[in-house]
Amino acid sequence: SKRALYIKDTRATMADPPETFAENPLPEEAEAELEEDLEGESEAEPFIDSPSDGPLEIDGPTYSSNNKKGVSCTWRCLPVLLLVIAGAVYYVHYSDAVSGDDNDAGTWNNESGLMTPEDALRVLKPRAFLAFHDDLPCFPPKRNWKNDRTPAKEGFLLAKPIKVGGSTAAGVHTRIARNVADRQGQDFPICNLRWDHGSGKNRKDFPNRDKENSVLWTILRDPTTRIISQFYHFHVSRGKANATAAAFQSMLKSDVRTGDYYFQRESFLDSADPVLNVQNIIEELDFIAITERMDESVVALALLWGLPLADVLYMSAKTNGGYDGGGGGCHLIPKKEPIPGLQKILDSEYFHKLVQWDNVVYDLANRSLDKTIDETIGRAKFNAALKTFKAAMKRVDEKCAKEVKFPCSNGGTPQEKSPYGKPFTYKETDCLVRDSGCGFMCLDDVATELDLWKPAGELHYKYPAAFGLGQSTRQRLKARVDDPPEMWKTGFGQPQGQNIPSVTPGNNDGQGLVPGLGPSEVLEKFPIRTYEPYELDWLPCFIPHENWRQSHYQMTSGLVFSKPTKVGGSTAAGVLLRIARNVADRLGQKMPQRDFPICDLRWEHGKQSKLFSKRNYDKSLVWTVFRDPTTRAVSQFYHFQVSRGLMNATGANFEKYVRNTKFLRNYYFGQASIAPIDRTEDPQRHLNAIFDEFDFIGLTERMDESFVALALLWNLPLGDVLYLSAKTHGGYDGGGGGCHLIPPGVRVPGMQEFLDSDFFQELIKWDKVVHQLANRTLDATIDNVIGRKRFDEAYATYKHAMKVAADTCSQEIIMPCSNGGIPTPGKEYGKPYSYKQTDCIVRDSGCGFMCLDDIASDLGLWGDKGELSYRYPDYFGMGNSTRKRLDAR
Repeated sequence: SKRALYIKDTRATMADPPETFAENPLPEEAEAELEEDLEGESEAEPFIDSPSDGPLEIDGPTYSSNNKKGVSCTWRCLPVLLLVIAGAVYYVHYSDAVSGDDNDAGTWNNESGLMTPEDALRVLKPRAFLAFHDDLPCFPPKRNWKNDRTPAKEGFLLAKPIKVGGSTAAGVHTRIARNVADRQGQDFPICNLRWDHGSGKNRKDFPNRDKENSVLWTILRDPTTRIISQFYHFHVSRGKANATAAAFQSMLKSDVRTGDYYFQRESFLDSADPVLNVQNIIEELDFIAITERMDESVVALALLWGLPLADVLYMSAKTNGGYDGGGGGCHLIPKKEPIPGLQKILDSEYFHKLVQWDNVVYDLANRSLDKTIDETIGRAKFNAALKTFKAAMKRVDEKCAKEVKFPCSNGGTPQEKSPYGKPFTYKETDCLVRDSGCGFMCLDDVATELDLWKPAGELHYKYPAAFGLGQSTRQRLKARVDDPPEMWKTGFGQPQGQNIPSVTPGNNDGQGLVPGLGPSEVLEKFPIRTYEPYELDWLPCFIPHENWRQSHYQMTSGLVFSKPTKVGGSTAAGVLLRIARNVADRLGQKMPQRDFPICDLRWEHGKQSKLFSKRNYDKSLVWTVFRDPTTRAVSQFYHFQVSRGLMNATGANFEKYVRNTKFLRNYYFGQASIAPIDRTEDPQRHLNAIFDEFDFIGLTERMDESFVALALLWNLPLGDVLYLSAKTHGGYDGGGGGCHLIPPGVRVPGMQEFLDSDFFQELIKWDKVVHQLANRTLDATIDNVIGRKRFDEAYATYKHAMKVAADTCSQEIIMPCSNGGIPTPGKEYGKPYSYKQTDCIVRDSGCGFMCLDDIASDLGLWGDKGELSYRYPDYFGMGNSTRKRLDAR
């Protein structure tokens, strides 16, 4: 031990070369310190135990235990000395780890990988979480707080892992934020908060957290139980897999959210050292709740933060045998029956290694909760509060369970042609947000009945219409609020009553529009929406369908582009194909068992309601592109009638075409709405369906902005969304069996007059609304989800890359109809080049993909995703440009 202490105190000498150690093992200063350290110790006590005071034989050199002047040995002693030093260094680090302050997790340097999970459990210390003595940080909420997944700095922050009871914890979280805002007399109904799943990593969701103006907590569950729940939720309930040991084992190998999920997600460090990650989790979070100890956890939270017990009452968001509203429909929550063979997997060394560090995090969090109760709160005070809380929760179950309406109570609203009920709209429920904080008014009444508001006092209900207004909520509010319901306010800038539409910013539930409103009124009243970022590490990537190049089959999962006509769809489809190819390449590098050249995808024309009506929301991403409907109508006329039909481009011919085609009247409704079209029905239903169903909507006129936003939302490198336009005026289009010249879409005399006519404007009035709402939603997403500064920086980089692409690639690549294609005797149109002769991924989409790859490499546009591996080099077009660039790679 003295040797270890010496080395610990003289670390600087360990930087010396080995020769120095041999010639002068103890510098004079260190020698003096060592003499002082040894004062009072028995002179007979050697550094290495020996049976006598005589010389110790170590293969030649001698070491005398009586020689306090140090070790005198030849170079043959060096290996032994270095071994002693290495062992001492290990001891020193161990000593450091256990010598931290009692309220720390300790420190540990595990870069050498010497620490095992078992060592960590012995060494790392639990933490007593601190009490919050000041007013809790309450700031105005973001406009899209219900759907916000952007990086957060201040306010109430919840790091929400998957399948840990997170929706229930989020209910407590939102309830606290709502109650604190009310008690502090704020001019908004809820404090700024983050409550939803995010990127999957705390260091990305809360990178610049202001610790003085925020509280951050999380909830953890036994890792094995969490993974089993994940299996039932995503693979059995959503994916319709059989609950078998084989299916469970398959999930373990393919789902990236299984192995050591906590220490990768919860840590703020980007470190490969699991011990440092575990330590960081305990140090950075203000509180950690435990799923299996939910009541204890929320009572401890209330006592730490100076909250009344009323603030942490809750109703469980999901229970076995009930329904869950995530994933676009109401899914039955299956009961977890015993699975033959499962325990064998759980007992295996493979599974043990999969969860070994999560077990350390979970164990340390449990001990930290106990330490907090004993040292910060006091066990007697805690026990009294817990007893009161348990009685209140029993009363909640008696009073609220049967009357509170969740989004999927009794399976939701039945839907035709769907096995899943549709969740009730936000305002029809008794919840604060989605399925979290449900029964909040009934909980308030229980708190009043049992006197649980002390010491804070009752709420004031300044904004009674801010949250769900189901029957239970409305009835209980009427007993507390003097104003009639038509005067109730949301607190988000406008009144909200029984006959007033909901225009809550950021509310994506599509609820509240009043039947009979015209386009201008709908534009004014329609909720401001945003697209959500994709939170998982991998986009949904599955083995491609054998006919993916034709892409005329119904899709349930994968990457899907709903392709309207004449919106730049071939160009956008090229971006989707490029994304699907690149994601598959990267996925195959990480998971050899999932190695294929392109993810399953749907990129051709088709009707949304027919093609995607059975979509699996957890395993798919669906997007589209819209274009100004007037410009689209003109382009459609030139494409089908002038270029294909050889019609003269006159105003009269244009009017005749428009009056006789069915593909212009509110076209986006028929193309984009998943709800079957009834043209006698109020169009607002289809507006809601469009913006509820699509994960992203791009704009033709803002193509570059759209693709940059898509990349940032879906965590893709900019290299994935580079493109070359599939069709340009003066070029040739390969559709329709030949290479057709693409005429410029000139508005000839007589055309503009018809476009301005009441007839035409009536024809496209709702498509104009869709287009304007899509523009508004893209702007709101950039401002409120991505961040304008971040977007502008990425956009500037992208625009430069696109200029380089145009200058470099346009002249060298072969498209199906480059220069008019292959001349065909006896035919007016050239023949498109065969698939393998082009430089395209498929047909005229994704062209120039290898040239774009090289530009992405030259400009550093692959980001942290890294270069592609090109394991399937001849799977796509093999034109001269592609072949030459592949040869170099």
